[in-house]
Amino acid sequence: HQSARLDFGIISRSEIAGTVFVDLNNNGRFDPGEKGLRNVMVVLDNTKSTLTDNQGKYHFPSTPAGEHVVALDLNSIPIRYIPAIEIEQSITSFEGITFIWNVPLTETPTQ
Repeated sequence: HQSARLDFGIISRSEIAGTVFVDLNNNGRFDPGEKGLRNVMVVLDNTKSTLTDNQGKYHFPSTPAGEHVVALDLNSIPIRYIPAIEIEQSITSFEGITFIWNVPLTETPTQ
């Protein structure tokens, strides 16, 4: 018959995720039928990095809210592809939100 005090907090983190893909129709969007590229390195704030999976997806879970820079490591992209957008993106993330940054690539013509 005693009471106890229990204090706890809930922290809602944000996430940064996306897909590195071959943009077949050059519209800048990841459409059905377009394939993701695996083993491309994506870097967060010049401190964390991850490789894309077999579908070209990457994910930085539990990212604190605030200002971040997400970048693509050009050395990890196969030589026949070039990014169709800037390889670095400055973002502001908010608590509980997943920020999506997809990176379209264009295949260079073979000779």
